[in-house]
This record gives sequence, structure tokens and C-alpha cells, in this order.
Amino acid sequence: MYSVNDLCDHIIKFSKDRLLQKHPRDDYRELLELTVIFLGGKLSSDISFKIPGAIHHARCMAKAIYSLKIYLFCEQIRSTLKEESALKSIWIFTARLYIKVWFNSPSSVKALLQDLTF
Repeated sequence: MYSVNDLCDHIIKFSKDRLLQKHPRDDYRELLELTVIFLGGKLSSDISFKIPGAIHHARCMAKAIYSLKIYLFCEQIRSTLKEESALKSIWIFTARLYIKVWFNSPSSVKALLQDLTF
């Protein structure tokens, strides 16, 4: 069983390792970078925040990126404590359960194992 810190470190390491790989679209890279920042990790390169793209039903990754940006900039947009807490809970859940699944799903070998461990 992982402690919270061990789990965060594990997801940060996974995300940083994936950042070294080539991605089919920029939103994959952006999600990994934002995940590292959210969990308190440091990136070796500078990051620039991009304007949120279109939100539609087909792209749950866009919703994840958008909600994380709202959380990261909650002081600037003057969100309530309830809204901030809800966004943080969503992102703890997302980072814990979905980041590895999203980025391992293109691998057919890893996808089979994920079905058993998810």
C-alpha cells in the first residue's frame, strides 16, 4: 500500500518519464505538465500556460485540463472555498486513477494489465 507522498512521487515520476516521449497531440504533453505541477513536482523546462481549448463531449482530456487550470488559478478567478475544494478533489481522483491509464492505453500489452488493476 502506498502512502500519499509515495503515490504522488510515483505519479510525478511516471508523468516526467512520459514527458520525455513523443505525443500525438500537444494536449497530452500539457496534461502531463499540469499533473506534475499539481502534485508539487518540478519541471526541468519552463512551462507556459495555454489558453483553454474547446470543451466538447468527445474529449474528456480537454475537460481535465480545463478543470486543472481553473484549480491552479483559483485565486485569480476568485473561486469560493467550496469550488476550490471540489476541484481539488476531482484532481486528486483524476491524478490517482486516470493519468497512468490514459497514457498506457495506447499500449495493447499494458492495456490488458490495466483492465485487471483498474
